[in-house]
Amino acid sequence: MTGFLSFFNGDGASVSARYAVTSRFRASLGYTYLRDRSGGDDNADQFSAECEYDMSKTLLLYARAGWLRNRGEATYTLRGVNVVGLTPSYAGAPVRGVQLGLLERF
Repeated sequence: MTGFLSFFNGDGASVSARYAVTSRFRASLGYTYLRDRSGGDDNADQFSAECEYDMSKTLLLYARAGWLRNRGEATYTLRGVNVVGLTPSYAGAPVRGVQLGLLERF
């Protein structure tokens, strides 16, 4: 199992863990807390999960999910490698996202 803990600019913290269930299947969980520095209590929490399965030496199947809970008037978005930003429908709204895919390595 591998883990990562990071603090950035005093505005939040994140922690994640990755576990190799088998040599071909891996699972990850993560949590991030974002603090609003304006004093408006517009903070956010983000939870994420990921599974990866090596179908062969060159083909990877993956599934990812994220849930971001905005508080107050916060409008934080989910962002990732293939996600340009899922905006909340109104200030303080939660944002959820799922990615499923195949990755072929050459």
